[in-house]
Amino acid sequence: MKKIAIYGLMALMSASFVACDNYEEPNPDGQINAQESILKTDDVAVASVLTTDTYDLAAFNAEAKIVEIATVTTSALPDTYSLVSHVEISRQGENKWVEVASEVTRDEADPTLYHVTVTPDALQGVYFDNISKAPSEKTLDVRLSLATKITVNTMAQEAFVGGPGYYYGPYTMTVKPIPSDIVVEDAYYLIGTACDWNVADAIAFSHSGGNPYDNPVFTLSYTITQEMADAGWWWKIIPASTKAAGNWLDADYSQWGPAENGDENLEGMLSAKKNGVDPGAGCIKKPGQYLLTINVLEGTYAFTEAIPYFWTPGGSNGWNHAKAQLLYTDNYSDYMGFVNIQDEFKFTSVAGWDGLYNLGASAEAGKLVNGSNDNIKVSENGLYWVTMSLPNLTYALAPIKTLGLIGDATPGGWDASTALTPSADFLTWTGTVTMKGGEYKIRANDAWDIDFGGEAMNLSYKGANIATPGEGTYNVTLKLNTIPYQITFTKK
Repeated sequence: MKKIAIYGLMALMSASFVACDNYEEPNPDGQINAQESILKTDDVAVASVLTTDTYDLAAFNAEAKIVEIATVTTSALPDTYSLVSHVEISRQGENKWVEVASEVTRDEADPTLYHVTVTPDALQGVYFDNISKAPSEKTLDVRLSLATKITVNTMAQEAFVGGPGYYYGPYTMTVKPIPSDIVVEDAYYLIGTACDWNVADAIAFSHSGGNPYDNPVFTLSYTITQEMADAGWWWKIIPASTKAAGNWLDADYSQWGPAENGDENLEGMLSAKKNGVDPGAGCIKKPGQYLLTINVLEGTYAFTEAIPYFWTPGGSNGWNHAKAQLLYTDNYSDYMGFVNIQDEFKFTSVAGWDGLYNLGASAEAGKLVNGSNDNIKVSENGLYWVTMSLPNLTYALAPIKTLGLIGDATPGGWDASTALTPSADFLTWTGTVTMKGGEYKIRANDAWDIDFGGEAMNLSYKGANIATPGEGTYNVTLKLNTIPYQITFTKK
């Protein structure tokens, strides 16, 4: 190992001497990645020194302490080389790595021991820009790579130990960031193309309630047409104080947007107006029905598909969208619903063939392809409980053989369902049931895989028990041809 280092150094020095005899050799500053490190992975031992304690960055700063990540032990590094580290962090389990500036120092007492450290300020900056702006602590994944570096005549040659992409870790650490001075208001508004940049006409986000510091998530649905996308759909966020003023304010946190003006990403980090510097405006160039979700404390935004329903044209409805059953969603990602399937069908995001999604069968079972010419086929006609994941383009079909009432308000109690009888198209189920005091639910296939509760006129998948309509005998009608599904009781 030492011979290689000396020969390499002599070659570089020799080249410099020859160059001086004949012409002026350019000596640019910079770094060149060598093909192979002077150290092999077997030459080093890396050990995390991170503890299970919370790393309070404000406390570290107050005590002028640095954060030690790991130690490196090696006796094989020639004195002509230095050791370089690249420390990266990610939210735990997300594998979205960003680098934190780090330093390697040699131990004064033991020359074979090196310490890999980061400063609290460096960690804080990367944390706030890429992880979260919330003041609460979070657990991070941490990994590092090592490189050997030699500098001759201002030219640096650096090579990764184990090659590029070779990492030690991941390790974990819990970080409490330095408290932010972010002001979170009770309401936020969308401004931009949607309101012609008129503050007074800005569009309100929805909020699920509670203290916005405890619940800093706000949402808004918006459809961006192809024409809007082609022209560029611009956006920013303003708080209630700016909206109330009726015009732009020259105050910190009076507007939010991506750091870079014209950023076309559908998700990323939000920047606020600070010290007189405005954030950028985002520009969406992809049409879609979107749900814009912002987290003011985390400083994040995300445009996700916000398609309310999927249609199921196919053999049972003569490929007529108007007669097709709908899949509905609670989160704009996962869709579900009862569908009468005869031979084959497809999923479409509008009541026609000109929507963003026309999902057909893939060669892989359970997978979908947008724009596929292949229909989704079934081996047995009938009613199915259909689930579909839009982000993953997957689906599942569960045949429905029975639907019935169960609960202490029904004849069979909680032990047995009281069956209903389907119509020819399986979308209306009826029966005569004697009800008692108590509660009931609707379930399929005499099992608890698929059941409904909530409210009689607004049945929800896996919803709560429903109160009895009262003691007596009723004609019961379960309607699956409407969204939401409904059950009615007519006393005899």
